[in-house]
Amino acid sequence: MEKKTHTDPLEAMAALCEDDGLKKRVRNEQKLTQLIDELVRRRVMRGLSQADIARASGMTPSKICRLENSFDESLRLEDVALYCKALDISFGMVLDDKQMTCAEKLRFHVEQMNRQLETIQELAEVCDDTKIIEGIHKFQANVLLQLAMRSNNHADRMLRHIYMVFGEPEELNSEEETPRLQVSTAPEPACV
Repeated sequence: MEKKTHTDPLEAMAALCEDDGLKKRVRNEQKLTQLIDELVRRRVMRGLSQADIARASGMTPSKICRLENSFDESLRLEDVALYCKALDISFGMVLDDKQMTCAEKLRFHVEQMNRQLETIQELAEVCDDTKIIEGIHKFQANVLLQLAMRSNNHADRMLRHIYMVFGEPEELNSEEETPRLQVSTAPEPACV
């Protein structure tokens, strides 16, 4: 009998059961339980039992058991929120509009990140922590710099604006190390 080595546990399981469709069925089931699998993974990583989650969430242990053995589509938002609260993790939702362009989706996520940075900055200002505030400003400047360096059409204008608002990042202050972008000045497209 020839020994066969498997790199995928599902392939090994399917081979042992002599069922070629098993791998596909398990993969399909995994797709249906992505959220609950992540919640269970985080619970286990924190060393918490189902009873711990039940106590912290106000749900019964049997409800936690049913929740962890269900499909994502049957989960109630309230139960997921309570479970997340018991894990001490925040819970949010993203509505993915299939008609949005990639640029619109990117803009949405950048705005979300900016809101989080503003919240951190507000906390830092309350605590009068100038190091955190400076770190946020440097992070924002570096993100903008990276975007500008990848953009061929508007890089020069973006860099001038970034440097005007934030100043040059410390890594780029020495004259011999300052990268300069060679950007051709193409006419701007007219808005229609």
